[in-house]
Amino acid sequence: MPVITFVAQRWVPTWNPSEDLFSFSVGLGVFVLGFLAIHACGLRFVTATATTAASAVAYAYNLAVEVRRAQVLAVTLLGSAMLVGGLVSYRAERSRRSIFVQQRQLAAERAKSEALLRNVLPTAIADRLKNDPSHIADGFSEVTILFADIVGFTDLSDRLSPAELVAMLNRLFTAFDDLADKHGLEKIKTIGDAYMVVGGLPEPRPDHAEAVVAMALGMRDVVAEVATETGYGLKVRIGASSGPVVAGVIGRKKFAYDLWGDAVNTASRMESHGLAGEIQITASTQERVKDAFELESRGMITVKGKGEMQAWLVRGVKSAVVSRASSAR
Repeated sequence: MPVITFVAQRWVPTWNPSEDLFSFSVGLGVFVLGFLAIHACGLRFVTATATTAASAVAYAYNLAVEVRRAQVLAVTLLGSAMLVGGLVSYRAERSRRSIFVQQRQLAAERAKSEALLRNVLPTAIADRLKNDPSHIADGFSEVTILFADIVGFTDLSDRLSPAELVAMLNRLFTAFDDLADKHGLEKIKTIGDAYMVVGGLPEPRPDHAEAVVAMALGMRDVVAEVATETGYGLKVRIGASSGPVVAGVIGRKKFAYDLWGDAVNTASRMESHGLAGEIQITASTQERVKDAFELESRGMITVKGKGEMQAWLVRGVKSAVVSRASSAR
């Protein structure tokens, strides 16, 4: 039985504390500490396990070749250390990955919420609302407000299917949104077939009235284009006025950025007392845009809640302004 004799002589422990056990214990302790340190230092589970497995093989081989005693105990302790350290490392990595995934999901949800918030509110107001959700209210001394309304919309809604009606409104209002972005204006809201936009807030600008009137001309062109394509006979009635307003965020659910002040009410009256296909403005706006646009006085009109007021109709951009813009290009 030479093989059994060889294995017994090589692997059955022969205890000699004075020569082997102390050195073996020190060596094994150093290895176990090193093994645990590798797993505790934050390496990935696969990397840490591969490193310690290679170390374990080298250590076991060294024991088998050099020490020749207490190998059974050594292998048992090494296997136990690898098992415990591997489990600790695996659970730690699972925990790190779970936290990472949660953080990614939280960041994605936060990004969606912020994008939605910026779609509802002006960017500057959205940033302020995140920092101070209590209330936001600002006064602006110089802005221009525009209201637009589709003429005969009620009659049109009786002739069109719901899908056709919404598609038509979506096309118009999407084009209006593009015009607002083009002219650097702030859309406030839509109510039914009515559209409200303002220039001069939340960031003040000196040419707010000119920008609003330029958008009004663009809106009229868009409605005329859609009317020609669809055959619906669409027309838009637009009114604008300039002056001071108070702007703020109201509500806790479905909150909105809105405006208050006499200039808001007057702009609404300019629209409701206007003419189909025309842009009607007050004296306050006329004074600010008279050098850039062709205007026609409508004389004094009776305005509900305001009495007699002077009103002007916008006919187009002055040729001199167009010539200067062409020369600049």
